[in-house]
Amino acid sequence: MRSGTLRAVCVVGAVAMMAAGGAQGAMLGLTQEPPDITSGFIQVDYDAVNDTFTASGFSLSFDIDGKDPPDYGNILGAFDITATIDATGTASDGSLTIGGTIPALGATSGTLLTGNLTAFGFDEPDLPNKPYPTIFEFVFDVTGGDLTSYFPIGTPAGTILDAKGWQTGSEFAGGFSAGFSNNGTGVADTFVPEPATLALLACGGGLLALRRRRR
Repeated sequence: MRSGTLRAVCVVGAVAMMAAGGAQGAMLGLTQEPPDITSGFIQVDYDAVNDTFTASGFSLSFDIDGKDPPDYGNILGAFDITATIDATGTASDGSLTIGGTIPALGATSGTLLTGNLTAFGFDEPDLPNKPYPTIFEFVFDVTGGDLTSYFPIGTPAGTILDAKGWQTGSEFAGGFSAGFSNNGTGVADTFVPEPATLALLACGGGLLALRRRRR
């Protein structure tokens, strides 16, 4: 990408993020593309006292070409995201671990992908049509795992997490001032973000750094 185009992307992204209040949320605008790891049966919990966000479930399949059905199913691993997110919706750190095995690809250690959080976004209410948002977006800097030929170490991996239904009385209302939990039916896709997102993440150390500066 030419430097002038990259600067333009940086400016537009920075303005968008600065304009969005932390408690009101701002989506990262991730677009799912192959290669793609799907996960499901995800339990989402947020502890407002300790600022702790967790999402734990199971990895289900791995797709390379973006065509149904997935290239590899029944990968049989654990899916885990942990993050520290304060009452304003600002994430300060976090990690991703996706377990599983795909012997045909030489992925036999039990760990497919690991990463450290670099960017975080979330949906906001659209009352009365969408009183309880469900979408959370994450970008991780890949640190290891058996699928590093598809997700190279040091490059971004995006995750779109749909928490689905909420436990009655413990719904996520678009902010982090109170705790919330879902009913364990969340789904997630982890993938290589499309180029425009990668360019934005390259600006000034990424969106997570930008959120920290806003505080």
